[in-house]
Amino acid sequence: MTPNRLIKPQERTQWAVLGHVALLQCIGDASKWTSRDFAFHGGTSLHLSRNSPRYSEDLDFLLSKNAANRLLAEMQRIAARLREMLLMSTPALTVSVRDKSAERMGGFDFTFAQPGILRAVKMKAEFCQWSRPILSNTKQVCARRAYRAVLAAHVSALTQCCLPPRSKPPTLTS
Repeated sequence: MTPNRLIKPQERTQWAVLGHVALLQCIGDASKWTSRDFAFHGGTSLHLSRNSPRYSEDLDFLLSKNAANRLLAEMQRIAARLREMLLMSTPALTVSVRDKSAERMGGFDFTFAQPGILRAVKMKAEFCQWSRPILSNTKQVCARRAYRAVLAAHVSALTQCCLPPRSKPPTLTS
């Protein structure tokens, strides 16, 4: 049996970026949300889309009231898809999801761990209920600027910060 070891800094970063990219992909694959339902924003959005140094471990989303009412059901589908996707690439990786939601704010903590490696990688997804006009304006700004993102150097795909109505983002490939 291999002795336990501390996670290496580059592994921590790789797992975190993998978690971010995979969660975004799973939201596109497993949720029924459209661009009228949610918008991705915040520091990680800037980091992934503009290569900003403003990196954080959490993913921030704005949700319409309708989407917020369906958040738990959507996150169950998204979490199942995330586990499936990550286990295909790294069978020993364990993914746990904890609901930390409160009124008007959905929060989910994700933990990625692997046997033999000490210190799990944690990531948060926060969903704030917001009014539809703001989400509509966000979509229009994104569409006007053709806001697209290179998610990471090792991920050879582009995705939009806002999805066109009733569509899914392109499949990410490594």
